[in-house]
Amino acid sequence: MATNWDTYWRNKESAAVKESAAFNQALAYLNRIDTAIKACNEYAAIEDLDSWYLSLCVFYRELLPRMDRGEYEKVNPLVKIGRIFHINKIAGANVDKNRYYELLDSLDANLRVIMNAHGLLMPSKEDGAAATFIDAVEKMDKKVTTVQISDLEENKKRKQKKDKYDDDENVEGEPDI
Repeated sequence: MATNWDTYWRNKESAAVKESAAFNQALAYLNRIDTAIKACNEYAAIEDLDSWYLSLCVFYRELLPRMDRGEYEKVNPLVKIGRIFHINKIAGANVDKNRYYELLDSLDANLRVIMNAHGLLMPSKEDGAAATFIDAVEKMDKKVTTVQISDLEENKKRKQKKDKYDDDENVEGEPDI
């Protein structure tokens, strides 16, 4: 019996994909992923496990077309186990919240790794327009680091001068005020 993945894989391999379509859903796709990630972050932060799970399912469905068979086989069982936790919690069964949280955290991390592996998290330097952006960010990081280091050194020198001035001002026998 063919699984959903087998059907999907056959369709994916047999479909004629036009790489250079004038119009596509790339921006809408990235917006949907961004919305799902924001929801995941929000629900994880407040530990709303059921909403986090449902947001992860949306995130999973958006990444599914990009996944290869190995990635699918790694992540799909986590989604299925999460569904069991979710249904049991809704039904009022006693659910181990720590195990549920750990499962969701693992699923979340795996989805983000897949997203990164497919170039959806950050653009690569090989991408012309993105290369300029990445170079600018790296230069900005270096400038910030350099500024922070020089500020620290400057503050250290000021403190040393102040300490020396304070020491020179205090004559022996006079109390510090």
